Amino acid sequence: MVQIHENCCKVTDGLSPYQYVLRCRLELAQQLLQNQKRSLAQVAAEAGFGNQSTLHLCFNECYT
Repeated sequence: MVQIHENCCKVTDGLSPYQYVLRCRLELAQQLLQNQKRSLAQVAAEAGFGNQSTLHLCFNECYT
């Protein structure tokens, strides 16, 4: 069942389920940083990252 879901997601948007969720979390973090005065640690926690270092690493892998 998971394999079928993964195949559907890749056909739909070209991303694996993990990549899709990660991209959504990064986009949320980006919005929080732009629109509100929060520390990077607060943004990381609200976007579902364990800490600001993990957010930083994922952001760099995805956007650079």
